Amino acid sequence: MIKVMVMSFLSFIRSHIQGIPGDGRCLFRSVVHGACLRTGKPSPTQSLEKELADELRANVVNEFIKRQTDSEWYLDGDFDTYITHMRIGKYLCNLAAKKSYDTHEERNGAK
Repeated sequence: MIKVMVMSFLSFIRSHIQGIPGDGRCLFRSVVHGACLRTGKPSPTQSLEKELADELRANVVNEFIKRQTDSEWYLDGDFDTYITHMRIGKYLCNLAAKKSYDTHEERNGAK
């Protein structure tokens, strides 16, 4: 019985995987994608996802700047360099820009 349940669950997960392009904004794209699904909206188009991801990135950068004294202590290297790289997409997702990560879509009320 347990084996059947596990196999059913794995089958469900495999059928609901959504790729996120590894384009230097993958973290922000995946957050945007998940937020749309979480609020009951359909998956965004690639262009809308990109636009919203860039907007989210800008908001994160502005928040880092606003809270510099709270955040700079845990960054590797210079704060201004980090902010510059974040603005142009050279930091977080660029570390894995050639790899596509998956997010899991919830369907039929499953969580």
